[in-house]
Amino acid sequence: MVYGDDRAELSYQRLTDTSAVKGTYSIEDSWTESGIHWFKVKEWGAYTFYYLIKITGDGHNYEAVSAMGGYPSEFDVTSHSYVHIQRKRE
Repeated sequence: MVYGDDRAELSYQRLTDTSAVKGTYSIEDSWTESGIHWFKVKEWGAYTFYYLIKITGDGHNYEAVSAMGGYPSEFDVTSHSYVHIQRKRE
């Protein structure tokens, strides 16, 4: 997913995809605790998804869980919706 400054969101299925599904997003809450930056993000397009996002490692680790119909009640790394992306440090 790519979140633009203009509230536009682009979803790609694979890193090699050249076209994206377009949607809109809003950051509904954000907070920091113990070096973790948390976000609650609502995304809507064809469907509405609610994401609980966790950014760690100075921005190098992105983890998220999502749900339809409301925000996930917990950050469950065993959930089918769990995503973890680790960016290489330069």
